[in-house]
Amino acid sequence: MRTVTPRYEHRTSERGRISKFIPTEPHAVYRIYRADGILLYIGMSSDPEYRIRRHRTEQSWGGEIATWTVEWHDDRRTALRAEQPAIDTELPCYGMTTDLYREVSEISRRSEGKQERIAAARARYRQYAIAEQLTRRVGEGA
Repeated sequence: MRTVTPRYEHRTSERGRISKFIPTEPHAVYRIYRADGILLYIGMSSDPEYRIRRHRTEQSWGGEIATWTVEWHDDRRTALRAEQPAIDTELPCYGMTTDLYREVSEISRRSEGKQERIAAARARYRQYAIAEQLTRRVGEGA
């Protein structure tokens, strides 16, 4: 297991107060796949092995995890910049694309049937993501 000592970039405001702490240790964008190659999730962490273990035990889809890849970045900010575009273009079954996030946010603003409508939106997205991944695979001749 890889041990990382946290380092922080301190930002100071004009008045001399520290406004935020930004972790500067290396962070990874990781991708988790099912046995059939379907992309389940894209995440970001300074300790991806730990996060994947947590996904296995805490997520409803944890039992589907077969393999994963890890792409290291110099710091958290760089990893964040890589994570969301990857989610939006690669369409993992779980996690939120920008469009799904907007839809869920809009549903959350209303009170009636919120949980059911969010669950339905996520289910529609999962069906779309799997179909899109399979279509791309056929197009690539895999």
